[in-house]
Amino acid sequence: MVSFFKTYPQLDIDLYFNSEVNQKIGTQLLTQLRPIINGKSEVEAINILLRFVQRSFKYKTDGKQFGSENYLFLEETIFYPYSDCEDRAVMFAWLARKLLKTDVVGISYPGHIATAVHIKSTVKGDGLLYNGKRYVIADPTYINANMGQTMPNFRKYE
Repeated sequence: MVSFFKTYPQLDIDLYFNSEVNQKIGTQLLTQLRPIINGKSEVEAINILLRFVQRSFKYKTDGKQFGSENYLFLEETIFYPYSDCEDRAVMFAWLARKLLKTDVVGISYPGHIATAVHIKSTVKGDGLLYNGKRYVIADPTYINANMGQTMPNFRKYE
């Protein structure tokens, strides 16, 4: 699959957020993560998924890894030794949608991509209104940050 994805032109980021994942890879990921979040509150489950994505993959910018910007599909994020913000955001969004059945949106800051989730629980922290719903920031690149925490250098864009 990675060889096949190398033939793709660089697409708009929303296409990565909305792409499906190879069934075998997706099933393996979901099977491993589902027992870890079962029985947890929405907030606890989201924070667990955030930690998984924040800490499971080494960070390196696309420029340093590939020589230019290169959005990755989830399968590529697992394959390559490094990932950056948009790759992690795409992965987190897919996991949250599949495991928690929650609505997730991508958030584009200058030079950074994060996510925000719409959940039933009331959560303090940074967020935004989108289509009449409150979404809470969930940044899969901000290491050890919980839902509701925005990287300090991006708070001015909230």
